[in-house]
Amino acid sequence: MKMSLLSEIIASKHKEIERLEQNKNNILANLANDERSLRFTQALKRNDNDRLRVIAESKRASPSRGLLCENYNPEKIARQYKACGASAVSVLTDNNFFRGQLEHLSQASRAGLPLLMKDFIIHPLQIYQAKNAGASALLLIVRILSQQELKSLFELAYKTGLAVLVEVHNEKELEQALNLGAEIIGINHRDLDTLKINLELSAKLSEKIREHAPKTIVVAESGLENRDAIKKVEKYADAVLVGTAFMQEINLSPLGNSENLGDVEKKWQELFG
Repeated sequence: MKMSLLSEIIASKHKEIERLEQNKNNILANLANDERSLRFTQALKRNDNDRLRVIAESKRASPSRGLLCENYNPEKIARQYKACGASAVSVLTDNNFFRGQLEHLSQASRAGLPLLMKDFIIHPLQIYQAKNAGASALLLIVRILSQQELKSLFELAYKTGLAVLVEVHNEKELEQALNLGAEIIGINHRDLDTLKINLELSAKLSEKIREHAPKTIVVAESGLENRDAIKKVEKYADAVLVGTAFMQEINLSPLGNSENLGDVEKKWQELFG
């Protein structure tokens, strides 16, 4: 039976962890000792009548779209996002499927915005890596973790000084996130098994979040590539995570790379006005 893409990614990640274990002492020896979680969380808070917060994503490639940016420059991209008004930057660090690197996080950190490490986190050493590379927060995907793994990694991240965006796709996963006491919940419109998009999820799941944990920050994720999509979610979410829509502008630039960032600002205005 053919493995799903998500299963392939997780199998690959387990092999990556085996290599990390060999470098464990180095990772722990260089662990930074500071608090960054508050900065990321504060950046996403949306008060009444306040503008929608934006986490702009930087990624070199994706499994569905292939290579997005030939001469990828995370620092320049992050600086452009900052100039447009991004509240934070998400950086894809998975190598095998997104052609990311941990160094991309460090490079993007020079722009001065809070950073989310976007990866498939399944092991404590990845959390320490995120901290050392300059992350303010990391992603924990409920679907790929047991309840005990989720709880353990969630607690370790905050103990290490990082915020956590807990990602869900359905009511069962949302219940797990709420039981965890997650301060930030990401509603992923994309089913990670089928890759299909359902933009109605933000409306459906945010209602339960507001009912049970009204102070929780809600982030809408995936499929937000035009103004109509943003309109579907903006009254339900505090923030949106947008990546492909911006990376396509960079990819379509005259040089086809991030030395020329294309019309990212124009796309930003199209999405957010």
